[in-house]
Amino acid sequence: MIREEKDIRYTESCALDVLRPAGGYKKVLLYFHGGGLVSGNKNETHSREVGRILAERGICFVTADYSLLPEAAFPACIEDAARAVAFVKTEIAAGRKLYVWGQSGGGYLALMLALCEKYLAAAGASVRDVAGWFIESAQPTVHFSVLKHRGEDERIVRIDESAPLYFLGSVSLPKMHLIVYDDDMPCRYEQNMLFYKTALHFEPQAPLTVQTLPGTHCRACFDESERPLFVRALETFMGEK
Repeated sequence: MIREEKDIRYTESCALDVLRPAGGYKKVLLYFHGGGLVSGNKNETHSREVGRILAERGICFVTADYSLLPEAAFPACIEDAARAVAFVKTEIAAGRKLYVWGQSGGGYLALMLALCEKYLAAAGASVRDVAGWFIESAQPTVHFSVLKHRGEDERIVRIDESAPLYFLGSVSLPKMHLIVYDDDMPCRYEQNMLFYKTALHFEPQAPLTVQTLPGTHCRACFDESERPLFVRALETFMGEK
């Protein structure tokens, strides 16, 4: 049995939904949706199906909205994601292990939170509050929508303080698993491999793993026939399998 709680406000403008196992739970997974930082929401079907499977297996699943470009200026989306982590840590995951899964644009947000500590600190949380970061097909350079928001060519490969890659070597990497697809978006596979190799160059024993799945961008989560593979990857990362 799963208890669903919808539209819980964690800021005045942003809400989250919870799929809570009725029999109790020891782990919580907070999900940030994709959509290029300009679209998408917490109600998307594919991620909720993953969440329902996990909730049936005793893992509490939380999916959060956040401010989108260009209606909200950057970095409001990162700040909202940080507030979501802080809220879930206190209100839903107290005394339990909290994990974060970010998909595509949501993966970029998760990477920024994991590596640029000022965002979580401002929200009253810490990278240490998260047991692990599950990053699916994220852009580790400056996100293309952020470049567009700045008035720059969105094809540029830029590494500055709005790029997760920028912080490698200056912080200790938390537990993290990268998912990327062999026919992903242009440059996405190569950039993830750059992130992986650069992280290990600075920290050879970093708790970082990478997994390449077959298909196009985020296919394993979207495709019902391949979803069990994706769920197994999540469960393995969280120590369930």
